[in-house]
Amino acid sequence: MEKLKSDIRELLFFESPFQREVLLIYFTLWSKVFPTSWRDDELVFAEQMASRSNPDSPWAVAYAMQHFLKGDVEKSIRILQRAGLHNFIFIFDFMDFAFENVKVIEKLTPFFLANISDFIIRLDPRSRWELIEFSDTFYYHYAHQTGRFDVYELVLVEMMPYSTNYLTDYYLKQNQYRRYIELLEAMKLTEDLIDRDVLRILQKEDPEALLPYYHRLVKEAISRKNRQAYKEAVRSLKKLRTIYKKLKQEDVWDSYFEMILEKTKRLRAFQEECEKGKLIHVESTRN
Repeated sequence: MEKLKSDIRELLFFESPFQREVLLIYFTLWSKVFPTSWRDDELVFAEQMASRSNPDSPWAVAYAMQHFLKGDVEKSIRILQRAGLHNFIFIFDFMDFAFENVKVIEKLTPFFLANISDFIIRLDPRSRWELIEFSDTFYYHYAHQTGRFDVYELVLVEMMPYSTNYLTDYYLKQNQYRRYIELLEAMKLTEDLIDRDVLRILQKEDPEALLPYYHRLVKEAISRKNRQAYKEAVRSLKKLRTIYKKLKQEDVWDSYFEMILEKTKRLRAFQEECEKGKLIHVESTRN
């Protein structure tokens, strides 16, 4: 054990492409293998080495790890912060260690939220996916422990756009259809990128929530000024008409559609598509 302690110390003095792995071994040994009675001496030694090193050095991280294991979470975070995003990755090791410890998680969360957005942009796709998957699992478990689903949601928001699927799934599971649509609008997703089953659920459960979404699709389609886009606009207009009818707001639909026709009166192709889609015919018949 003494020999192993000495060996892992030696590895921290060398620069190598495996410093992350070496530090992970260091943390594992000190958190699960070495006697806790050794930690005070190691903290002193790590402090001495860190004071002679740069803020992003392995010994700075080791020093932060020793403070974390001692229970001084705030001090460990301050040490990691000195190196900016360079040492942020080690927050995930702390999170994994504190999986069931709500008080420690609450101390780590502000640091996590303040940096995760800038950090994940720098990662390669596979590493990014792995850390987002871990973060989702970690904070969903935390939310179930504490009822703090607002924190879980905020974590997913901070990891956007890479966490879009997780966030949309969460909103749907919670029946938060308005928030779901707000997210779609923020992402400006087109209809072909959205699950049709989800749209059917929304049309049944909360059709009014779909109004801004279809209004945007109509506006964007017409602005493209080509025959295919006009056909897409007509499809969205038909869905809007159905929703307004279901909401018993036919007068709102009439005013809206008349405004559309007035603004597009010089777009003959669009007017023709409205006729083919029986939008103009239906309206003139009803009136």
